[in-house]
Amino acid sequence: MLQKLVHDHQWNFRKWSLPVKKQEYRGLTAYVPDNSNWIVKIVLLTGLVVIMVMWGIHQAKCWQGAIQAESIEYASYSQE
Repeated sequence: MLQKLVHDHQWNFRKWSLPVKKQEYRGLTAYVPDNSNWIVKIVLLTGLVVIMVMWGIHQAKCWQGAIQAESIEYASYSQE
């Protein structure tokens, strides 16, 4: 029962992998990504851009906090 359940839910890697097409040139064979699946490219590029923007905002907040902490520390030393 459990083995059948595991077998039924195994990943089909051919189904979930990116599409490729076979190209041959002077006896050499290469599998290159298929350019017909443009929606995958749009989703992946959009996700990458969103992650980069979020990381940039996070870094800006970190640097802003560090600069503020350093200026407060400097001000407290200069008042003594």
